[in-house]
Amino acid sequence: MNWIDTPLLVYAAIPGHPGRATVEDDLRHGAWGSSVLVLAELYQVLTRDYAVSSEGAAEVAERLARSPLHWAALDVTQVVAAAAERHRHRLQSADAVLLCLAREDRGTLVSQDRRLLRAAEAQGVAVRNPIAADLAAALARWEEGHLLPKGLVRVLGGVERWLRPQDPSVAERFLDATAHLTSLPA
Repeated sequence: MNWIDTPLLVYAAIPGHPGRATVEDDLRHGAWGSSVLVLAELYQVLTRDYAVSSEGAAEVAERLARSPLHWAALDVTQVVAAAAERHRHRLQSADAVLLCLAREDRGTLVSQDRRLLRAAEAQGVAVRNPIAADLAAALARWEEGHLLPKGLVRVLGGVERWLRPQDPSVAERFLDATAHLTSLPA
């Protein structure tokens, strides 16, 4: 089975994203699976980084949950093994779970996360990065033009997006207090 990582599913969920066609094409071939934790992470990434509404992100997660992808649940032994992998390789939780699932299944881990791919290869797990160098460059350009920069600006942008529907005047004051999301409020 091919075990797919969160960013690739995010690309497939965003209209106009340069990685969408590649991921959608890959998903048409072979058996695919992921962890139920990836659905939760997908929701978080869509709302936090891609400014997708919580309703829209929930719809994406629901649509994926009903898709032909196999969604692996976890038992306590798998969670403990994933925690060890997370510690050993400094991985995110969902990535560590995917590594364990691919290893158990003797499947292929499909990701563009170099740290995750290196950790998997070191354990003899088959890996594949469907994002070629030219597409990776196009993704970086697209994200630069469509997403807030990583770090403080992205976090502050999430706060501003949450504030805006609650109270537009407070959101405007927040923008002023953060120098348009470039520094913490004074």
